Amino acid sequence: MRQVRWACLALLLILGAASSARAGSTIKSDEKVILFTTAASRQGDTWVAPIHGWIFEPEEDSLWRGALVESLRAALEVKGSQERIFRKRMAWFLVDNESRKKLTVEIGGVKGKMGKSSSGGHFTGSVRIPGHGQRDSLSVVAQTRKGDPRRFAGTVLLVPEEGISVISDVDDTIKVTSSWDKERTLKNTFLFSFQAVPDMASLYRRWHKEGAVFHYVSAGPWQLYEPLTSFMSRVAFPLGTLHLQNFRLKDDSRFNLLDSPRRYKLTEIEALLTQFPKRSFVLVGDAGQEDPEIYAEVARAHPGQIRAIYIRLIGPRGMPESRLQAVQKGLRIPVQVFEKPTELKL
Repeated sequence: MRQVRWACLALLLILGAASSARAGSTIKSDEKVILFTTAASRQGDTWVAPIHGWIFEPEEDSLWRGALVESLRAALEVKGSQERIFRKRMAWFLVDNESRKKLTVEIGGVKGKMGKSSSGGHFTGSVRIPGHGQRDSLSVVAQTRKGDPRRFAGTVLLVPEEGISVISDVDDTIKVTSSWDKERTLKNTFLFSFQAVPDMASLYRRWHKEGAVFHYVSAGPWQLYEPLTSFMSRVAFPLGTLHLQNFRLKDDSRFNLLDSPRRYKLTEIEALLTQFPKRSFVLVGDAGQEDPEIYAEVARAHPGQIRAIYIRLIGPRGMPESRLQAVQKGLRIPVQVFEKPTELKL
């Protein structure tokens, strides 16, 4: 248990060690940009495409950060082949975030200026683009300096006004994390290749073929975006938006990974329901933390938009009958607990 405490402390310090670099207005040759997958909504004959990205400079040679990484390595007892994965995952927590950057993106032939990047390197904005027939997605590209051949691109999903959307948790819903055990959670996050929950990818692919759009909402930090999307691509989960938390030790976001995920998840889910008011939603999570209670609260607030709630049974406690009854109270939609994804229907 002492090793777990040290590992958590070292990780918090490493997360906070990522600094904010000097401000600038263009993408420099040593900086990189990630454009996160987002979902556009239809307004009349145009699409409103929200843009969200992260600009940073990779940085691994800081002595301070190096000492913290060594502390975490020792606490997790990194061995042999685990070293490669550990270093690769930790690299995302060691970057220099680029603040006050002004970026321009292009999507569907339309350019849009983004708001200044925050101290954490994240920037947001929106672009209005004309209708694009029957296409279900468009590429968005960040504009680089003249002579810079690099291409930083992302995807904007064009989500119809009506249809079915799936809001899915990540940890222990589609990815094995063992969230009820802190030591196993840390090791599964930093030492091992991500493993899919059996049969969830095939279930989601089937639902995708039936027309579902996916939004993956997790309480994990944005620093895990690339490892998570690589895992989801490898296992062939349907492409969807991924919603993660901001985390920096230098501001109030330092509490995000320690607090209950309830407020964060409620905010993200409410935003999706507001953005797509005519769509029906299926909520999929697990019994490990607060997904059942969060989803039930959403369903009570939006009875006309929630189609069903599905909860995966995990861990030593499972889903006691008393908890299930409390979740179901006042709801007129299916609330189904499951072990085998083949039991579920869209």
